[in-house]
Order: sequence, then C-alpha cells, then structure tokens
Amino acid sequence: MSEQLKVLEIDLEDVFEDMVRVHLDHRPNIKAGQLAVVCVGKKTKRAVVRGSKANQRGVISMDLATRERLGLSAGATADFRFKKANLLDDWIWMWNATNASARAAARLGLISLILGFIGLVLGAVPLLR
Repeated sequence: MSEQLKVLEIDLEDVFEDMVRVHLDHRPNIKAGQLAVVCVGKKTKRAVVRGSKANQRGVISMDLATRERLGLSAGATADFRFKKANLLDDWIWMWNATNASARAAARLGLISLILGFIGLVLGAVPLLR
C-alpha cells in the first residue's frame, strides 16, 4: 500500500540519525522506533520511523541525506511505501549509518562476530580430530 505524502525537512536535532517522522496511519504495523524500509518508486532507504512532531497526517519529515537517497526535495510530494525491516536490513542499516559513531560501533560489532566465529571453528578443529 502506498501513501501520497508531502516531504518536509526534519528538525535539526534529528539530522544524521537515519530517521523519518511520519504519522502512524501512514505506516501500519510499524511501531515508533522500529527500522523500516522506506520506498519511493524503485529507490529505498532504511530508516528508523517515529511519529510526526505535531501529529500531522499527509507529511513525512526527513533529512537531506535521506531525501537525496530517495531522489526527493523538500516540498515535493511522492508515493511512499513502508516495509518492516528484517535482520539483513538491520545489518545493512547499521553498516551504512549516517551517524559515524553508530556506524563504527556496528562495523566493530560485525567484525567481532566474524572473528568470534572463526575462533570457534579453529578451536573446534582440534577437538574433532
């Protein structure tokens, strides 16, 4: 289901947070604070969704990086679709986060997970012989 929404600039405190603000009516089954895949045509952006500041309907607020990714400008109107994010979407979002500290933490976490798995395999090899 797509929703025709007007694009607004997000408030300054929400910039670089990979967040969009949109009323709950426009994103059924996606709670505030959850990651969603925001789609406009064939372009997608993974973002945390929150409620609109003034409980506005018919609008979506996003920062410049998100607007550029979706090929939109402030004041434009477009058809938006929202999909729940899965585990792979979570990892992709974390790896490509706009916020540098969140991105670094996610990359260190993924690298640690991979190294831990390698260590587990290397530790199990002598036990299996």
